[in-house]
Amino acid sequence: MNVKYDYKNRTYYIKEKIHNQTMIMQLEECDRSLDMTYYNVVLGVYNKRKHAQKNEDNAIVTGKYPFETVSKAVRAFNLLEQEVIKENKFYNRKIMIMISWVDNRRRDIYYKYLSKRGYKYEVVDGQKFICKIY
Repeated sequence: MNVKYDYKNRTYYIKEKIHNQTMIMQLEECDRSLDMTYYNVVLGVYNKRKHAQKNEDNAIVTGKYPFETVSKAVRAFNLLEQEVIKENKFYNRKIMIMISWVDNRRRDIYYKYLSKRGYKYEVVDGQKFICKIY
């Protein structure tokens, strides 16, 4: 698993095959101030790239291999988090990682895992996120 960076979209990402599906996890820079950079987490599982956006918009559950997906998603999240922290230490900036959700079931799953790592609910610009500041 390798962390890649998309300079055009200012996004760190990992793409990983899970049998005939592709899992992509991204930490996209959504805002920046003088002392803090804000990152949003995106997770998608799809069979074909052309279906990825439709699956996300309609909150369709597409993962056929849940245990493998969860284990790779956890590993990808750890790698992306470490990379973002390392990069922003170089610029001496704080970072806020924000996780949003599509439905309550996913929110509960995300919070159950992330709360053990120090993440908590925050309201940013009137929207509720699961966040942590480094």
